[in-house]
Amino acid sequence: LSYFTNVPLVIRNCTLQNSAPNWLISLPASTTVNLPIFPPIITGNRVNKEVFRFNVANLTNGSADTTRNSEELNLTVESVGSGTDASLFYINKISSTEWALYIDYLAPNGTYNLKLKATDANGTGLSTDSNNFEVIIS
Repeated sequence: LSYFTNVPLVIRNCTLQNSAPNWLISLPASTTVNLPIFPPIITGNRVNKEVFRFNVANLTNGSADTTRNSEELNLTVESVGSGTDASLFYINKISSTEWALYIDYLAPNGTYNLKLKATDANGTGLSTDSNNFEVIIS
């Protein structure tokens, strides 16, 4: 069958379908963080405390290519309900294998109800939310 080697394949009337990011895990339902910390951790221009980490393999962009299915994902922290200031938190890809959620060092004590929003195509594509979770600051 070498007769058909390297024959171009033409597909007509075909469109690619974009798919939303897929969460393969549930984030911790509840995490307690004790503040303040000494000495504080400084990341960029923020003083913060790590809340939790998760592996990048647990969030995929829908690509069939497993070597590229965690690329171009943008994560943001969002409030669930009223009374939670999501701006006190931020998510950062700390390595090629891990994401980490941080809270501002000066965050007031309380319970924060949050979720992470994952958006494909570097923040311009389809998006999905993680499960809701709470962070308790004491």
